[in-house]
Amino acid sequence: MDKILAPIKQRILLFIDSQGITKKYFFESLKISASNFRSNGLYSEIGGDVLAKILSEYNQLNTEWLLTGKGQMLKSNKEGIVINKQEDVQEIQEELVRAYKIIEDRDIAVQLYKKNEMLSVKVIHGLQPEEENLKKEIEALKKAQQPKEDYRHSVKSSND
Repeated sequence: MDKILAPIKQRILLFIDSQGITKKYFFESLKISASNFRSNGLYSEIGGDVLAKILSEYNQLNTEWLLTGKGQMLKSNKEGIVINKQEDVQEIQEELVRAYKIIEDRDIAVQLYKKNEMLSVKVIHGLQPEEENLKKEIEALKKAQQPKEDYRHSVKSSND
């Protein structure tokens, strides 16, 4: 008669595959023996201490599914979305990177705007003395023109 794999161990192996992690990493991260999942070890049930380690480390794993096979493999988040594949996790991470890039770009734009504003103020303040000098030159030119105009006006009046 063929031996039947322990159902909980089967589900643990399914979970490992769905998460895109290696069995070696999984066992090492939990500090459990991989031998429980090889050869004859696959046919024996798993201990409560190992289950506790798995469920505490991988809290997205649905306890009911692990123990009975009922329900979804992974718990749902607040929006009811079930993340059940490494690709989903990677897609979410990529979306976060894009969001952070947008925030970073916005922050850079704000910094550039502030710097531009400060430079504009400096330019305006730098031009004020130049404006004063030009006003003085215009006044001086007006004064220099006035005697000539007064002379022309008086010559024109006497000719009439």
